[in-house]
Amino acid sequence: RLAQFTVSYYANQVDALTIAGTKGSIQMDPAFGFGQGLAHRRRIGDTDSHETFKATDQFGGELKYFSDCILDDRSPEPDGEEGLADLL
Repeated sequence: RLAQFTVSYYANQVDALTIAGTKGSIQMDPAFGFGQGLAHRRRIGDTDSHETFKATDQFGGELKYFSDCILDDRSPEPDGEEGLADLL
């Protein structure tokens, strides 16, 4: 298994993800943007397909989840320690 990830707020606008395996591949473009729909192309063997997804408000869902954790006295997942570990 081999994976390569590049994530940057300073790189030119690249909004794509490609995953390739022995039986097929999937490419999303756009893949990460906010406020726009997403699309993917999939190839399994010699069969191609394409699917689009409506724009969603990911941040709104995160805010609702965090608010529910406060109201229900639950610890959010991931917690602050895991978030800090991501930054180090």
